[in-house]
Amino acid sequence: ASMLVCTNDGFTGLDAKALPKQAGHTRTFDLHAYDAGTERNTELRADLVPAPFCGEGGGTDQTNPLLAEGGRIRPHAGITGVGNLPTSFGWRGPVAQVTVTKVD
Repeated sequence: ASMLVCTNDGFTGLDAKALPKQAGHTRTFDLHAYDAGTERNTELRADLVPAPFCGEGGGTDQTNPLLAEGGRIRPHAGITGVGNLPTSFGWRGPVAQVTVTKVD
């Protein structure tokens, strides 16, 4: 699992996939974005953990209780332009790709 930078609770991960059984065989998996459902996605830099490539005005490493939501994991909508993050930080489709090759 990995958190998506420039989101407050976006993540991706890989679980319960069949891996290659024979040496030299490879499997590749496209990973999609999910929203952890812990905070509303304001897309405001002030509500994100500061990261140099998310632009000026990054927030803190503290959760804002005023943004709390129900905690249901669902597909992430991406960066839609409702806050002050540029939509160029957004994505469509997979956000990562994992390739596993059996070396044994």
